[in-house]
Amino acid sequence: DGFGRSVTGPLGSNPGGEKVSPSDRVASATDTGRGVRIVYSGVGASADSYIESRCLDAKAITEGKTTGQLIVVSNDSMIRMVGT
Repeated sequence: DGFGRSVTGPLGSNPGGEKVSPSDRVASATDTGRGVRIVYSGVGASADSYIESRCLDAKAITEGKTTGQLIVVSNDSMIRMVGT
């Protein structure tokens, strides 16, 4: 009947740990020094939405002209559409 049995699961009583800090929610970037930037989109944000936003920002700056400054490689059709 489970009387007296612990109800704490294998991950403990608080499996999510501490709440997500504001700094974890913000995207962070690291430049490799070889023309490549690695971006972590942050907790709660998808990589796709970050890429879409960057593509749209670049299009607004260049008035839709291709400059070669932002190169996105993806097999995701939505990302490919936004990137062109």
